[in-house]
Amino acid sequence: TFSNNLLKGTDPQFVNPGAGDYTLKSTSPAINMGLSVPSVTGDVSGTPDLGAFEYGRTAWRAGANLSTPTPTNPPPPVIDPTPTPTPAPSTGSSIIGKTLQAESYNWGPNVQATSSVLGHTDAGDYVKYNSLNFGSTGATKLTIRYATPAAGGSIDILLDTWNGTKVGTLTTQGTGSWTSFTEVTIDLTKITGTHNIYFAFKGRNGVANIDWFKFS
Repeated sequence: TFSNNLLKGTDPQFVNPGAGDYTLKSTSPAINMGLSVPSVTGDVSGTPDLGAFEYGRTAWRAGANLSTPTPTNPPPPVIDPTPTPTPAPSTGSSIIGKTLQAESYNWGPNVQATSSVLGHTDAGDYVKYNSLNFGSTGATKLTIRYATPAAGGSIDILLDTWNGTKVGTLTTQGTGSWTSFTEVTIDLTKITGTHNIYFAFKGRNGVANIDWFKFS
């Protein structure tokens, strides 16, 4: 039963099994205790040792013996000593001289808009137009195309908030009907830069139907 093997409890006397070195010491009882097998142990002169490693030979390792290429570090990035500053985001082109459709407002909780006009503008209502760019030249006049059957209303032009700085007021005059439009130009306190613009309606219910407006 124990032919060509070590008895149970026999120390094979490995060099350093704790570190994974299972080669045999010169005093190991496993030396020359293996079995010669033709075509298997032919590379061993004499009687082979028990175990995987032959005493006096270099221990073999599992897997292919491939060389590991030396990694090539990429070159360091080239740092521009005077980087070009990132420009500030644009808020849009200047609206000076451009016709702006009144129904294209950004906020107005109580008014109503059709495909072509802003209506249902009653006293106490507001509409807001976001981020209008007046540039450095600015605007000192406002033209509004509106219609109303009767006088008695007005439109305050405010900057940035619903109770912001008032830069002008248009007092409406009757045009004969809700569809009879007229163009009126008023003076403004000069506006430059980019602002939210509010129209604040006052004086009566049904101040005016507004078609378009233009700053100049």
